[in-house]
Amino acid sequence: VARFSSPEAMSLLAPHLHSHSGTMAPGSASVQELIFTDDVFERTGFYNEIVRPAKMFYGTGVFHHSPDLALNISVCRTRKQGHFTSDESRTFEHLFAHLKRAIELHQRLRVSDERAAGLGVIIERLEVPAMVLDAANRPLIVSASAQEILRRGDGLTVQFGALLAATPALTAQLRDAL
Repeated sequence: VARFSSPEAMSLLAPHLHSHSGTMAPGSASVQELIFTDDVFERTGFYNEIVRPAKMFYGTGVFHHSPDLALNISVCRTRKQGHFTSDESRTFEHLFAHLKRAIELHQRLRVSDERAAGLGVIIERLEVPAMVLDAANRPLIVSASAQEILRRGDGLTVQFGALLAATPALTAQLRDAL
């Protein structure tokens, strides 16, 4: 893995990829034989310095580049195993699409978590009473002054994780207002 992802590997492969970049659609598997014939591939520095020492020959890969995500996945196999078939390339494209979506979702969730954590710190430090509740009226974030009100038990409490008013009728009014 280190050999194939090294800066040396990229510099040896880049000129060949750039000359074929117009034919390589993002998210589509590009098979080696569309870029090189076997005899041409055997004469490249990429093959002799990177692929051959790994005892591999044929490869296919899928790439995606956007401002938020750069993702390249390639697989190789021995010469004895032969070229990648179109069915294998399609399967690889489907797997790549799922992996790409998973990574994008992970990135979005991470950003959301970071924003929520920052908002939580701000709300917790407010001098005025403030709470963030979920849909079931469970407190998620509570400022220090709101915690003091809840500790006093003077009209508002948290029981079984839910925010409650002094009476069931007032709790119903509170929930309607929220």
